[in-house]
Parts: sequence; C-alpha cells; structure tokens
Amino acid sequence: MASPVLPLPAGFAVLGRLDEDRVAAVYLIGDVAGGEAVLTVAKGPVSEDDRTAYQRWAGALLAVAEDVTVARVLAADVTSDGRPFLVTETGAVLADRLGEDGPLPVAAGVAYGHALADALSRAHAAGIPHGAVRPVTVLVTGDGARLAGFGGVAPGLAVATAADAYTPPELLPAASVGQAVATAAGDVYALGVTLHVALGGTLPWQDVPLDPAARGAPLAATPTVRGQLLDLLRATTCADPGFRPTARRVRAWLAGIDPAGPREHRTIPRELLAGRGVRKVGRRAAAPMAGTGGPLAVRTGSAARPAVATAWEDVPLDDPLPCHPRKDVS
Repeated sequence: MASPVLPLPAGFAVLGRLDEDRVAAVYLIGDVAGGEAVLTVAKGPVSEDDRTAYQRWAGALLAVAEDVTVARVLAADVTSDGRPFLVTETGAVLADRLGEDGPLPVAAGVAYGHALADALSRAHAAGIPHGAVRPVTVLVTGDGARLAGFGGVAPGLAVATAADAYTPPELLPAASVGQAVATAAGDVYALGVTLHVALGGTLPWQDVPLDPAARGAPLAATPTVRGQLLDLLRATTCADPGFRPTARRVRAWLAGIDPAGPREHRTIPRELLAGRGVRKVGRRAAAPMAGTGGPLAVRTGSAARPAVATAWEDVPLDDPLPCHPRKDVS
C-alpha cells in the first residue's frame, strides 16, 4: 500500500523525519535556498467535525502568526483525504541556548518575556490556547524570540504529553491520565515558569514537579529575579488560576519593568530544558510523551476570578499583587 502523499509547500522537499506518534508524523523540510520548516501531518483522516474545527483553528492561527512574536506559519489546512497538516518555521530554541550559556541577562529575559506575552495575548484573543509554553517551544531569532509549538492541541493533531514542571497545578490530574488540555490561564502559568527558569535557572518544585502541594511555594528570589519582576512572575504562577493576570496584562507589566540587573551564573537542570536538546521546534517529542493517549480537552474560557483580582488591568506595577506579595527582596 502506497504511503499518503505529503502536503509539501511549493519548492520544498523532505529532509528527514523528526518524530512521530500515534496521531501524527513530523518532518523537517527545506527549499532550494536553504530555508527550513517543520511539517506536521496527521497519520490518517479525521472526522468531518474535526476537519471543520481544524480549519477554523488554522484560520485563526494564520491570522495570529502575522505578528512577529509568533512563529511564521507557511501553511495550515486539511489534505484532500482528510488529514490536518501544519507547516511552520523552525530554528534554534531557547532550551538549547539556556543549556549552553546558562540563564539569560535580565534585559534579554524581559524582552523575550514581552514578546511571548504578546504572542499569547494575540492567540488568546483569537481563542487559541497554546498548551506547551516551555523553553523548547521558543524560537530564538536575531531580533528576539518567537513562540512556536501551537499544534500540540490543534483539533485533529492534538497529543497528550506527560506532566512536568511547567504543567499548571490545576491541569496535573488531566495530564496524569493522558488528556491534552490547554487553557489561557495555564499558558500564563507556563510563561511565568519559563521566564523564571530562563532568568534564575531554578524552580522550588523542580525535584518534585508532580507534587501539587509543592506548587503552593512561591517562586524564589534570586540576584536576577527580584523586585517588580519577582512580583510579576509570582503572580503568573499562582496555584489558583483565578488569581493569575492575563497575558495582555503580563505584556503591559513587562513593558514597564526596568531590565537592569546582574546575570545569574549557574547550570540549569536538564530536566527543566525538556531534557532532549531539541534543535527543531515542531518535534512532538520536545515534551515528554504520555504512555497512552487520551481524549482532547481544550478549554479556552477564563477561570472565574475572585473579587481581589477583578481589576487586573488597572493594577499599577508598584502595587502589591494578590498571590505571593514580595517580602524578602526589594
């Protein structure tokens, strides 16, 4: 039986297979000019409902990806035989830079954080949660950072990944039974963890990432992560998703933070960098795969916010934030 034809963009050829799982296969593709991209394509046709849902999702992602903070999408559609596919740019990832050079300078970390918060803000406004914000899904470019890896929770391409230190505490139960779940509040949590790892190189729960009780500990102050930046990252990682700010608010706060400060010098634990040295975003094994897959459960609604957090958009930077106010470092 002949293999299905791959939906390659004009001028591209397959350079190699990066990964595959029970849902999809991922290929590195390139053009004659030396450009590279990643093609993710479902292994088999999906239902008519999933086709419609994927095309709706793809249209929204294509619009979001017009912004420079989101990895470029070269193509996103369904093949003639009903297989969803996604073609995105690829390149060096933040995980590798952190593994080689250690934590980022404060100015670079804040700039990266602003770009990623902008990407998430635009995606959430379009109804697209990410579900896998981590150093391994952040492209490092000459002019900053771009968020890649959106396909992990796309209708028809979704795949469950094992829980790790970046999984929001409220989603640990779903991840433990092989469900692929993504929410806007969960993305904000993962962004905060990513920035703390990128700047401070450590996490309070890195040795017990699946212990829900450990997630109640506030992020630790470091010589690099302190003051308003510490307040902000602690707010993003509140154990209660209702107390977390939106990505839009995180973007605004980061724009007002003074990026001056020392650079942390330490080796970041490999498990915080996905543990694989992945060089090409789009590889689905960039995050640990669950042993068994489960039903897709993508939630895009915001968690109900308690009264203390109803005016997030109006909270000035110099006011204490409600989750873990800073007490130890000024």
